[in-house]
Order: sequence, then structure tokens, then C-alpha cells
Amino acid sequence: VKRNDSGWEDGLYCVADAYDLERLEEDLVFQVSLLKHEGQHFADQVDFPNLSSADLEYRAKLTELIYYPDRSYRFESILQEAAPAKNDPHRYAAYWIVRELSERILREPYIKEETVWGSVPYERIQTEARGLLQEHSQRLRADPQSRTGLRGEKRPKK
Repeated sequence: VKRNDSGWEDGLYCVADAYDLERLEEDLVFQVSLLKHEGQHFADQVDFPNLSSADLEYRAKLTELIYYPDRSYRFESILQEAAPAKNDPHRYAAYWIVRELSERILREPYIKEETVWGSVPYERIQTEARGLLQEHSQRLRADPQSRTGLRGEKRPKK
């Protein structure tokens, strides 16, 4: 297996049968959940090689929120999977996203109910997701040896 300097393989792989190969340019799941999500992982492994799995997922999920056109594609599933389970990077990343968006948009510590979020314009969620990703990047650049940019969640180095 050929690898680049980051230690990751030189490409993204997918199960081709899962996508309409004739319409990939129109397939949002392919464009956002595969290319943008996995592309964010790839870039982060180069820029922040010590990053924790939860932080990698946090950043990739924020990227999806930024690029999907409405809440039904990804935000609702983030609400459903969110849990403060530190041993599950996907659920923990979703938890932090819901927690931070709740604080910024709803002015509450943590709101997971879809009915409450239904009144929030999705453009507002996208704007805040973009801000969270930028702030996370700033925290990581300020401490290049850090494994996490999640607020208050310092973890020991490898």
C-alpha cells in the first residue's frame, strides 16, 4: 500500500455500488458525506497529525453541516447520535456539536430535541458550524502538539 507523508493511504475508497455512478455530481451523499467529510479527515491528518478521533469526527461533521443544503440531510442524524460517550468518537463529536450549537443559537447548555431545532433557520446552523470549525482550527494552530481543540477536553499526548 502506497502512503503519503501523513501516513494515510493515497486516496479515498468507497463501495461504488452505493452510489449512482452516472450522477455523482448530483449525489449529495457522495459529494458531502464521502468527499467533503473524508477529505476533511485527510487534510486534518496532514495539518494536525496528533488529533484525536473525536476531534477528527467533530471537524468532519461540521464540514457536512456547512455543505448540506438543509437540516434533513445531516443535522437530524447528528441530533440523534449525540451522546457524551468519550469512547465513541462519532457520538462524542455529535454531542459537542449539539452542545456548542445549543449554547450559541438557543442560549441553552444542551438541547437535542428536533422539535426545538425546527424553528431555527438552517442557514443559522450552517453559519455557526462554519464559525465553530474556524475557532477549532485556531485553537489547534495555537497549540500544534494538542490532540484536541474541543473546549475543556484536554487529553494526554500520545
